[in-house]
Amino acid sequence: MGTAQLPYRIFLSAYYMFMSGAPWARSVYIRPPSSWTGPQNLYRTFYGVYLENQGTRRYRSTNQLNLRLEKEFWLGEFGTLSFYVDVINALGWSGIDFYQNDVYRWQPVAEGFGQPGSLTIDPNYQYIFQVMGRRTVNFSIRFSF
Repeated sequence: MGTAQLPYRIFLSAYYMFMSGAPWARSVYIRPPSSWTGPQNLYRTFYGVYLENQGTRRYRSTNQLNLRLEKEFWLGEFGTLSFYVDVINALGWSGIDFYQNDVYRWQPVAEGFGQPGSLTIDPNYQYIFQVMGRRTVNFSIRFSF
């Protein structure tokens, strides 16, 4: 982030932001069979379990540059009048994010991965939840006194 004061009271500001993709891991809610929870003295409820190590997968990184060009006029004892233009997302970064966990719940009938049971697919699987990346240009006037 920075601002440069150019001749004739013209200002150029820039804000650059880069964020690496946030980590995510496939997860599922598992309800263990009663034959396993009874001897272990556990509640037979759903437990959240990661199917892979967190950070194995990452969402996309973001890359954004915002710019402002401003011209300021001194109006003596009345104050200042400024005209400026903002360019938001000047690099044109865009993206579509969708929900990537496929399984929501699993209720096996016995202990072990190969066991049959009730499998519930997540109703949000592959649905778009965010669309990003609009480039915007704003023209503004400011009077300061």
